[in-house]
Amino acid sequence: MDLVRPFLALYAGGMGARGANFHFEVFARMGYESVAEEVQELYLAGRKEDAARAIPLEMVEDVALVGPIDKIRAEIPRWRESCLTTLLLSGPASSLGAVASLFAD
Repeated sequence: MDLVRPFLALYAGGMGARGANFHFEVFARMGYESVAEEVQELYLAGRKEDAARAIPLEMVEDVALVGPIDKIRAEIPRWRESCLTTLLLSGPASSLGAVASLFAD
């Protein structure tokens, strides 16, 4: 979770300008507008670590499959039903094959 938070803070708080951040708007539409506002304030004030810490677990899990492989396996059906068409896979090289195999049809 903590590996994803800095990226979400960058996208919600540091991409584009205040009032012109597509990613901020996506998080707001997802129900995280107050979080995105706090993150943006912190990020633009140069407090990037605080901005990352302000990202709640629920927000991470709404945009990323994170955690042990059994947790990821259990969450795949929900993701398959979504509108997503691309998956970016990241993590230790030793586990990438096992995670990728979860998505093989």
